Amino acid sequence: MTLSDELRQADVTAFAMSRGLSVDPMSWGYLLAVAQQEINQFQSRKSLETSLDLLDEQVASPLIAAARVCLEVAKRPVNNDQEFEPEQRLERTLLLLLSGCAYAMYGNFPSAAATHKLIDTAQLESDGLWLIFAICNPAKIHEAALSRHLTRESREFLERLHHFLHSGDESENGKLIRHFEELMVMERPPSEITMLRCARLALKQIVNTATSSLYSLNEAQPFHRYVSRLIDDRRFCLLPPQRKLVFDEDLLDDDANCIVTLPTSAGKTLVAELVIASRMKQAGRIAVYVVPYVALGRQVLETFRKHAPAGVSVLSYFGVFNSNDAIQKDGYTIVVATPERLDGLLRNTNFYARLDTVVFDEAHGIENGVRGARLESLIVRMRLQQKKAHSFRILLLSAVLTDVRLIRDWLGSSARHYSDSWRPTSRRLGIWTSDGTLAWIFGGDPLRPTSKRAVDLVGSKPLPVPQQVYPTDHMGGITTQKPATFGNAAYLARYIQTTIGGPILLACSSKANTRGMAAKIAENEAPIPRLEASLTVLNLIHSQYPHLKPLANMLVRGVAYHNASLPPEIREAIEDAIKRRDLKYVASTTTLAEGVDLPFRATIIFDWLTGYKDTQAPMQSLLFRNIAGRCGRAGEFTEGDTILFDNVLGKLSFTSNQTRRQHQTTLFADPPPVASIFANDNLKPETRRAVTAVVASQLLASIPENPEIDDLEVQWAANTYAAQYSTSSQSLLSAARAELLSDAHGEPFARAASPMQLTPLGEAANRSGFGPATCRAILTFVERQDQHLSPSDFAADVIDVLGTCDEQENGILRDIANRKNTTFFFKASDVGRVASSWLEGQGLTEAFLNLPKAKASKAKVSPALWALGDRDSESVSAQYDKFVDVTQYMFGTFVPWVCRAIHSFKAYGTPPIQAVDWLSLAHRFENSGSIDAIAGDLLEAESD
Repeated sequence: MTLSDELRQADVTAFAMSRGLSVDPMSWGYLLAVAQQEINQFQSRKSLETSLDLLDEQVASPLIAAARVCLEVAKRPVNNDQEFEPEQRLERTLLLLLSGCAYAMYGNFPSAAATHKLIDTAQLESDGLWLIFAICNPAKIHEAALSRHLTRESREFLERLHHFLHSGDESENGKLIRHFEELMVMERPPSEITMLRCARLALKQIVNTATSSLYSLNEAQPFHRYVSRLIDDRRFCLLPPQRKLVFDEDLLDDDANCIVTLPTSAGKTLVAELVIASRMKQAGRIAVYVVPYVALGRQVLETFRKHAPAGVSVLSYFGVFNSNDAIQKDGYTIVVATPERLDGLLRNTNFYARLDTVVFDEAHGIENGVRGARLESLIVRMRLQQKKAHSFRILLLSAVLTDVRLIRDWLGSSARHYSDSWRPTSRRLGIWTSDGTLAWIFGGDPLRPTSKRAVDLVGSKPLPVPQQVYPTDHMGGITTQKPATFGNAAYLARYIQTTIGGPILLACSSKANTRGMAAKIAENEAPIPRLEASLTVLNLIHSQYPHLKPLANMLVRGVAYHNASLPPEIREAIEDAIKRRDLKYVASTTTLAEGVDLPFRATIIFDWLTGYKDTQAPMQSLLFRNIAGRCGRAGEFTEGDTILFDNVLGKLSFTSNQTRRQHQTTLFADPPPVASIFANDNLKPETRRAVTAVVASQLLASIPENPEIDDLEVQWAANTYAAQYSTSSQSLLSAARAELLSDAHGEPFARAASPMQLTPLGEAANRSGFGPATCRAILTFVERQDQHLSPSDFAADVIDVLGTCDEQENGILRDIANRKNTTFFFKASDVGRVASSWLEGQGLTEAFLNLPKAKASKAKVSPALWALGDRDSESVSAQYDKFVDVTQYMFGTFVPWVCRAIHSFKAYGTPPIQAVDWLSLAHRFENSGSIDAIAGDLLEAESD
């Protein structure tokens, strides 16, 4: 059934009216009548025969529109429920149930569940209403079965349904429908009869999408146990795209490499879980799930540990490169790892023959700098092994890729692309312009009228800007107008909270902006008494982190900021508070915008420009899509609104009144095909050197993995993603080969035998994970070190000698190592002292205050006063941000990596070098200080 123009218009109008936009209005009664008329088309028993077709988004579009209209009609009163008359409360409950029915009728049980969160179950005072409630929200079957309003016959039916959901007994399929139809013929009010007919189709969709139906696909016991654990986790139904990929497109039966592109919240992780579980047949085998960020890795790790059956080990490998890792051979193993740790694992043990499945999540990351180079290199190494008849399968996952033809070709001639545009929540896109207009555009909404483009307006309304701000890229003008910009964005956030709801995420480009934004919002929020008693994070701040007292004052008002300068336990406590819906507003850098699944109702993009000074530019559309995906979490909400704040501060070539709208529009467009970092000719020189070092190191790792390939560098280059559209990788690999074979500085890393072979020095370099140039520098260091150094003096020497090496990515640390004259408190002469405090477990705040430049500061608010938490200072906070960033990276990541590299070159070192247990020292550095386990903020710019 196609979506009629009348229903399209009703959907658009209901959405616009609910936000007060200037559109041609329709009465709410008329909108409801249009929606009900459409729902009625699917109530007959004949609809059961074509129910599978409704799992397709386009076929289901009438029900999607009707569900959305019914929900808007139900939510239209802005009064508190207590002010409604009893009949009004009942009417609202029935409308919410009807909307939930419409969602469930096309298999969207998460949105049905989100709709049911708005229902006061005290209003469900009949057997029929509880049946409707339970069928459209299977997770509530147990609650419904306990209702005193349920008849014995209905309770028996729910028990039968519960049994089916756990057993997958196919003989029950038809019996369930017939049993339910027997309950439908009982004497009931007309409104209940109408919705019971809807619930019958929803029941059929339960049968169609039941997770227990997976039992029939694979007879292996590990797979059955995995599915059983999913069901025990109340994952009763698959989402339509999951069912489509598994049952209609045979995803689990195919051994070919593949790309899976599904929208945010459409279930990519579960798809990967099922692929891994379906191949979980032999002890000693391994599946690997690669994550770009530790925060996402922890989420995936928790999921696997919850669902993996007994006898399956789930291991995590996060953080810095380590070639001393090993995987035990007993049992089946699932490894969740960052690219760096997977690289180290593979260099220590060649376990390609034991691999079953390798999943690369957020696969579009191959275009992101040095990490993208390592990610692409790992996939190249995997592809080379597959061509030697190793039978593992590669899956690439992404929610934001739009054109994957080249990537599919890269994965092999038999590779497949599994995709679906179906999403459980609607995505709304708005912009608040600096001239005081709040407008929504159609964006990628699949139900938009056929004559409308994605950038066309749905409607707009006047929302005057409290304080006028003028475009400027002059630092003085930016500093002067920043408070007004915060105030305007805070006003927008409060407006969205009042009219649409929360919690609200405000995405910022810097840590300073998260603090400023949160502080401005908190100014006009009253304390929430219950939070002072319930937020344990407040005690933690007052007892251990007094400099965060301003944050504590925000938290009791339901406001927070979240960035990588916060101690990990504070960030985790804030995330827990968001999950509990304790917080209404959170200003964050990409610590929350990338990958973490939290229940935000709306996202405000405060900074649409990223970078600093000359590097400033509009954020990439891929990043914009990822951030927009943080709101409208499935099961919590039925839609998510992303509003672009028209920030006019920044590079004038982008923010001027003549060009700003054009550049902002590029954020909404489909992103171009993902590009390989190897083929990017516009890299900064230091990034180019780092990428070159990665390529050489990865080619080095590939030599012992491919002892039979004569022209390894040629084969390597041919198997890069870059080779699909560029020749850039060929020159990179030729240069890497020449560097490995060069004996200009002594023993080469490899010899040009046929094929290439590692020398003993090359074997040590391979274990180090560094590129040839850095390996030479480390070798020189260990050959000349003729005295026993304390760990802190060693750290200082490492930064002095290697702080500017190609693989060292932190710009602040590079400035310190170069002894660049900056205003930053932390100087090269401080490295040893800070290393000592780190190893002693001293808090970062105390170490910061002990910096000579911090002690000597003549600022009005000294660092010492700032640390007490009673006097705030953004300049001190900015200094502390940089200190935390560089200290955690220096001693938690870079120095341990160098320690392990020296262990690899130990045989070439002097007696003092050989006498040190370098692996223990690496471990000590990693575990002494407050190591930040979160990925760096992608939006943040490093500035002096």
